[in-house]
Amino acid sequence: MRNKPNHLTLGALLIILLVFLLVSCNLEKLKTLKSPVQAVTTLFEQTDGTVEAELILISTSDAKNHEFITTAEKVKLRMPEGDIVELIQKENGHYRANSKDNQKLVYHSEKTYQFKFDLPSEAEEEGVHPGNFVATTETPKDKVEFSWKKKPGFSGDTSELTWKPTSLKGIITVYGPDNKITYSTFDFSKPQFSGDKWARLGAFGKITLSVDVFPKPGDYRVVMCGVNKKSGFDKQLSADLGVLSGFLAGTCAQTETLTVGE
Repeated sequence: MRNKPNHLTLGALLIILLVFLLVSCNLEKLKTLKSPVQAVTTLFEQTDGTVEAELILISTSDAKNHEFITTAEKVKLRMPEGDIVELIQKENGHYRANSKDNQKLVYHSEKTYQFKFDLPSEAEEEGVHPGNFVATTETPKDKVEFSWKKKPGFSGDTSELTWKPTSLKGIITVYGPDNKITYSTFDFSKPQFSGDKWARLGAFGKITLSVDVFPKPGDYRVVMCGVNKKSGFDKQLSADLGVLSGFLAGTCAQTETLTVGE
């Protein structure tokens, strides 16, 4: 009988510990759900070997009118070997680095890269709280390989692309005869941001391009990339980042020119 209180105490402690862990986890998720700081990062190795890194920051504090966050400081990308690459704001809310300008920026498969940035007190003018934000992203093991299951036979025709590994997300960008983008699964030229941004990414190794992608006759340039995606409540993402945040890393397999007739 003397041992019963000890068993009861141990059980109570385990229950308290479990409740504490659940509450802590839920508080982190609640913090993420409330955060208006939406961060999107990309790390691409282009077909010519050029490596590009970008951080896009959007404030969703105003549910109807989202805005680019322009006050980020100390925007950096930590390389797998420990080198630090600074990302410079090239346009509102877009912080970038290119291996042509910085030779430290190198792409390695199956490696972890870490993005960091600070939001100073001035950020409160954009409706977000100051702080230090961190997110890690991992590059895929294998490079992506694309193939056409169906090419457009004429302007206004549908088409279909497939790729391997099917675990990767597909980023497809199509440039029309005037060299302007007619279609993209990944477009953050405007800050308006919702979950449908991620739904546009190709998934499960295939994507169908609608009749609007090749709207008129001419030569079209198609850029195809395959990436890992990390988002949501991932433990490697700062809880101060909003739930819409997402992090992409991978390679652009090929650029192809298609001649589309009438």
